[in-house]
Amino acid sequence: PQPKVAIITTLAILSGVFGRRIRTPSKAYVNGYYVVLGYSGQGKDTIHSVPQKLVGGIHPEAARFVRNIKAKSAEALEQELSECPGGVFQHREFGQRLQGILKGKPDSPERRYGALHTELYSADSVQASVLRNKERNIQSVENPAYSFIGESTPDTYFDALNLQSAEDGFLSRIITVHIGEDCPPRNKRPSLYMEPHLLQHWYQLLELSVSYERQCNVIKPTQVEWAGRGAEELFDEFEALCDRKKQEAIKEKNYIKNAAYARAAIKVLKIASLLAAANDPVSPRITSRDVEWSREYITADM
Repeated sequence: PQPKVAIITTLAILSGVFGRRIRTPSKAYVNGYYVVLGYSGQGKDTIHSVPQKLVGGIHPEAARFVRNIKAKSAEALEQELSECPGGVFQHREFGQRLQGILKGKPDSPERRYGALHTELYSADSVQASVLRNKERNIQSVENPAYSFIGESTPDTYFDALNLQSAEDGFLSRIITVHIGEDCPPRNKRPSLYMEPHLLQHWYQLLELSVSYERQCNVIKPTQVEWAGRGAEELFDEFEALCDRKKQEAIKEKNYIKNAAYARAAIKVLKIASLLAAANDPVSPRITSRDVEWSREYITADM
């Protein structure tokens, strides 16, 4: 009953499922960072209860693409990704974690945890690390494709924000959706029912990503293409707008504005690529409609 939560949860699931197999037209990864802001009783817990039902519940081997975050440190997250790269990780009470990341002392475990997230957003690999426990040495992992979805109350989340969070780039990587003040009507008969043809399409989509993981050493990722010049031009116009806004922000020394536009274009391209791959996971092509929807979604976030 909460459309905003349903949409962002779907995008996070797609990022987890497609993260290692699909590339944007610019060869960027389609992983993403997503946060839902809302108060108790507004339906934000859906981001934890639904994804695995729609992934592992449909295709057991695809369960690896949705995981509860267990890592409490940068080293532990590196270890987890080295053992099983890719997927979307579910963070509970992310706002509390964000406060530690943004307000922690330099070189503190929380700050290192945040720095790793900044790096993983576009990382080609997780570099090898040597831990004190030699049995847990971390091997390099190509294409980690790390995504996460978390939730927080607005007060906790906004209390964590500061100028540094805008300058260091961590916050600008996150797509944030604020539910608002309305509570959804009680859903007495929740259902994840899909029409047979949609269920078959979803299963085949999951199977393609599972198959890629079985053969990722010999199969190249699929690169999304443009369906036509019109779709590409539409994106180019938005990217040019973001560049102008960034220049204005720099002249105004408005670092918050600069952060908002810094990665808006790549967010639009990632989401448009997710939509294209969801429609045709074999030969995905971005349409003008994909660009328009993604642009509206991201600018609403800004």
